[in-house]
Formats: sequence, C-alpha cells, structure tokens
Amino acid sequence: MLAQHRRDRVEGVIKDCAPDANTLCFARDTVRASVRLINSDGVLVPAPAVQTSRSTGYFSTSGTSQPDVAIKIYDFAVGGGARWIVLGGLTNQNLQIAVEDLEHHDAPTYTIVTGHYLEPIVDAFLNL
Repeated sequence: MLAQHRRDRVEGVIKDCAPDANTLCFARDTVRASVRLINSDGVLVPAPAVQTSRSTGYFSTSGTSQPDVAIKIYDFAVGGGARWIVLGGLTNQNLQIAVEDLEHHDAPTYTIVTGHYLEPIVDAFLNL
C-alpha cells in the first residue's frame, strides 16, 4: 500500500472554505484541500496551491510552476449524489494530503510514503 488513508468525522459549524496560498476550495466552497510536505525532521510544511478552475487545482513542493499533486472534484451533491475526489501526481516525496467536506463533516487524509510514487486516488464523500 503506497498511500495510507485515514478518514475522520469533523464536528462543528459549517463554514465556507476560504482559499489562500496553501488551500484550494471546491464544490461551491464546501470542500477544502491542502497538501503538506513532511520534511526529514517530520515537520509538516504547507505546499503552495494553484487553483486552475472551480473543480481543479494543484499543489507544488518546489514552486508554483511545478505541479506535484493535482486534485479534481466532481460535485454531484446538488442532485443528492456524492462528491468524488480524484488525486494524482508525479512525486515520491513524503506528503500528507487533506480533503475536508465542510458540509457533511467528512475529512479523509492521505499520507504518501517516501520512496513510492503517488498512485492515483479516487474517493467519494457520500451524501449521508
């Protein structure tokens, strides 16, 4: 298994996502994504984010012109369906990828193990 996966329920008030230099927002600002590089000391370092459309963006660990992790969200929640997360990349760095559905309080985290290239990840937020 190249990516470890942890899924948490997040309790609290629904807040809209606020994009910034290290955060991407999708699905009408109800899904937030971030990537952190885990350096050799185990310290989490935020990766710069670049939003390329309302449903797509990428993160870089070496400057915003070099995409390392791309993310796409397919939002079918309006019609009662799921929100699909598709992640891919060209990196073998130790990373932590966090995606949070602010509307349904679901927060999967994916950890990429050093020495293995990021394999595509497809996951869903079910509209429960």
